Formats: sequence, C-alpha cells, structure tokens
Amino acid sequence: MQHNLAKEHKSVIVFVSIGVLFLVITVISVLSSNYTFADKKYFYTELDDALGLKSMPLIYFKGIEIGRVESYEFNFETKKITANFWILSEYIPLLTKHSILKSEQHPIFDEVYSFTLYTPELSYSKEDAPEITAGMLILHASSDAAKALEASYGAILPKDDLDSILENINSLLTNLQKEDNPNAGSLFRALDRVAKISEQLLRITDSIEKSGIVTKADQTIEQTETWLKTLPIIAEKLNESLVRVDKLLITSESVISNYKSPDELVGRVTNNQLPLVLGNINQNLVLVRGMLSEVHTERAQLMMTIYQSQQVLSELEKTLQALNNNPILKGGIKEVDDALTVEVQ
Repeated sequence: MQHNLAKEHKSVIVFVSIGVLFLVITVISVLSSNYTFADKKYFYTELDDALGLKSMPLIYFKGIEIGRVESYEFNFETKKITANFWILSEYIPLLTKHSILKSEQHPIFDEVYSFTLYTPELSYSKEDAPEITAGMLILHASSDAAKALEASYGAILPKDDLDSILENINSLLTNLQKEDNPNAGSLFRALDRVAKISEQLLRITDSIEKSGIVTKADQTIEQTETWLKTLPIIAEKLNESLVRVDKLLITSESVISNYKSPDELVGRVTNNQLPLVLGNINQNLVLVRGMLSEVHTERAQLMMTIYQSQQVLSELEKTLQALNNNPILKGGIKEVDDALTVEVQ
C-alpha cells in the first residue's frame, strides 16, 4: 500500500496553520484586553510603601477602568516608592493638577487591589487648573500635598465607613457637652436616670427576697402540685363509690320486684308480732328523744368542754414538739403521727 505524500504534507500544513491561527488570535485577544495597542500616556505617583503593587493594580474613575500600574521602584532621593502607570488617552481630560490617586485596600487581606482617581469638579475649569501633560506627577492620597489640596477644596476623597461612624459619634458627644447647646448633658442625664432606675429595681428585688414572697409562692405551687397529684386518686375513689351505689340500687330493685307484697311478708316473718315490736320501738324513740332534748339543752356547755379539750391537746402537742426539738431530749419522745380526736358518745 503506497502513501500519498503530497496529501499528507498538505494535512500537516493545514493543521499547523490552524494552530498558529488560534495562537495568533489568543495573543491578539490578550494584548487587546491589556490595552497593548491602545493609545495611552504615562504618569507617575509617589507612595509611602509598595504594598499591593506587585499585582500591578488597575486604575478606576467612577468605576470605569482607565489605566494600570506598569512598574514601580524605590527612589533613594525621596525615600519613597515611585509607581509608573499609564492612562488611556481618551480619559486624559479627566486629569488635572488637583487630581488625587487613592489606594483601595482589601478589607480582609489588607492588600491594595486597585487605585481610584478623584478630581474636584471645580478644577476642570482651565483658569483654575490646566490639564497636566504626560510624565508629570499625580498626587497620592497619603502625601502631604494631597492632604493640603483636600483641605483647600473640601472633601475630595470619600471617607471610610468606620472613620465616618467614629467622627459622627465624636461630633455628637462634643455637641452634647457644649454650654450653648439646649440639650447639653442630656445624654449623661439619661444615663444617670437609667442608673437610678436600675438601683430602685435592685432595691425592690432585694425587698421581695427578704419578705419571703418567692418562698411562699414556691410552697403554694408545691402544695397545688401535691393536690393535683392526689386528684386522680380522689376521682378513682369517687368512681368506686358510685359503682357501689349503682350495685345497691340494682339489688334494691331486685328485692322490690321479688317482694311486691311487703305486708304479708312482714307478717309471716314476725309471726304477727310486728305491732308489738313497733310499739316497743316507739317507746324507745320517745326515750331517745328525751335524751336528745337534754343534750340539746346542754349543748353550749358540751361545746365549751370539747373546745377546752382541743386547746389542752393542742398545747400538749406543742410541748411534745418542743421536747423533741430540745438537743438534750431529742429523740426521747416519739412524735405521734395520728391526729388526736375526741369521740363524744
């Protein structure tokens, strides 16, 4: 089998040409993205340190990319870092002698990741400050000249959020302490009132603790919990009583149904002696009634006797408790758990 060298040679040429074409397109794209072929002019600025310049940060104006730092070196005469950068020619009119570059630092890594150009609006007037030419110095925000320029023009550079908060707090405290301020000392008076209210609350809390209200409330809650625990037992006993009453009613109905003629039944059982028995019972009832009448007549004296007996028993119980609590006689007399009762017959 013979190979066609001419066709293979053409295929290699086409493959190499396509690779070279892609390489050229890639290189052109990279160079275009880096503004290699764009028209630009070079300037420089002076910084106190080279922090973040290794990454060649971009330069922005109101969020628009207008240039980039291209190189930096240490100036032995000024003891500062000279950073060389370029600005696209179309944005050169934005530069004046009053323009200031400000470093934007990363909030976490504390590295400079870009520069931002700030120019006062009033400096665009040609009478005030003409446009600078290529190769001139653009002031950095850390330089003394930039600080003096900002002081003369007002706030050119935006303040950091933390610095603004601290400045507002300092201004508020200063205004509150001024003598001509109608609200002078109001903050401290408010703090004093809060301290007094806190002191009163502490006193109230202390008095509540000393009065024992919390302890009594806890005891009441414990008693309530104990009663709630015994409530199911009481309900169960009541249910048992109702069941027994129900059984008794059923038995009564059965007896009534079985003995529909109670007169004949009683006569047979008592051998017709029921009238005599009832007469004797009546006499006994009359006698009992007389006894109850006498007891009713003497009820006041009887109640007084019972009351005095209860008082004596109560004093006796206190005496026994005192003896049991005595360290010498403690354990000598056993406390009776059963409640003392008086039965009157």
